[in-house]
Amino acid sequence: MAFIKIDNWWMAKEIPLIEADWRNIRIYCEQSVNPFDWERCLYIVRLSPPYAIIYGDDGNVVSPLIYVGSGSIKSRWSTHREWLFELGRVIPGGRYEVWVCRPRCQNNDALYEDIEADILVRFKERTKGVLPLRNKRVEGTPRRHEYGQGFIETLIQDDRR
Repeated sequence: MAFIKIDNWWMAKEIPLIEADWRNIRIYCEQSVNPFDWERCLYIVRLSPPYAIIYGDDGNVVSPLIYVGSGSIKSRWSTHREWLFELGRVIPGGRYEVWVCRPRCQNNDALYEDIEADILVRFKERTKGVLPLRNKRVEGTPRRHEYGQGFIETLIQDDRR
């Protein structure tokens, strides 16, 4: 079991939900790199404060997390654009964030998929069986890697900004 610590996220924050063209998303990021062409990456989409979703039958989990994905953003973003725009109609003035990283580990080319599955499994455990809003199923193989303290919780829990 590998110890995973990811502290080099590419982040674009406070993006209006109605703005889902990747060329314009880069405006909302302070970093000069562009993860759009990255292969084998992990990415999450979260609502920006003050918005979050109440998950679970008992409503005990409040989270801004709406999607966890892996692979190439370039090949999937056109689908994300559609539902982000629709979400913008439901939440006028709402904003979102995109976090992207490229986790690497020797002898595990699919680490990014493992982490995606681990996040989704942990999310389902906390919400008693519910996935983030736009995830349909857990893909990949949850391997239960050991993560830095609070890593998955930071992605899942409500943002207090």
